[in-house]
Amino acid sequence: MADLSIYILECLTLGDQLVLALDLNDDIRSSSAAASLVALGLQEVLLHRHGAKAPPTYNRGSTPIDAIFVSPTLLGCHAGYMAFGEGIPSDHRCLWLDIPFSIAFGHDLPPVVQAPARRLKCNDPRIVKRYLDSYSSFLLSHRLVDRAFDLQEQATYPLSPALQSEWESIDLLRVQGMRFAESHCRKFRQGGVAWSPTLQKAIDSITLFQLICK
Repeated sequence: MADLSIYILECLTLGDQLVLALDLNDDIRSSSAAASLVALGLQEVLLHRHGAKAPPTYNRGSTPIDAIFVSPTLLGCHAGYMAFGEGIPSDHRCLWLDIPFSIAFGHDLPPVVQAPARRLKCNDPRIVKRYLDSYSSFLLSHRLVDRAFDLQEQATYPLSPALQSEWESIDLLRVQGMRFAESHCRKFRQGGVAWSPTLQKAIDSITLFQLICK
């Protein structure tokens, strides 16, 4: 037990995850050896998952004497007891622990993609109004409503190549109008001036007056 304790401490110091399956020949809930393993930082995964009322693991015994001790990072894994005679030909129960591949062998985390900020905030009526005003102005300046109405009046099935081209042109301008309206509905006040104590003092003063006005 002394040699095992030294090895366990070395592994934990290196950051390794441990799985220690063993037959203690003693009730794991009150065994001094089990207490020593717990003191080292390991925990019995089956008792942790299913509670202290564990079944006997030896077919002529009345207490659980077999256990799987793991490092704390593995306590969330599925684990359990099989019936006598299942899994392995033995007079002991088969204890099992299901460790996902990502935990056993590691995995590469995908890069974090930071979503760009949107200028249009639909929960702010002022910004929505500015967006709609800009979009309406764009539509009027490019006569998109009139062109769409004329296209509808001339539409046949299937559309002629000329009408198809007109439809694509209207749609392209509509998308450009949406982007134009979004770019003019709200300003981003960030990144233009580097942070400094003087700037922070000005920000705090503005925030104070805004709260007073509210």
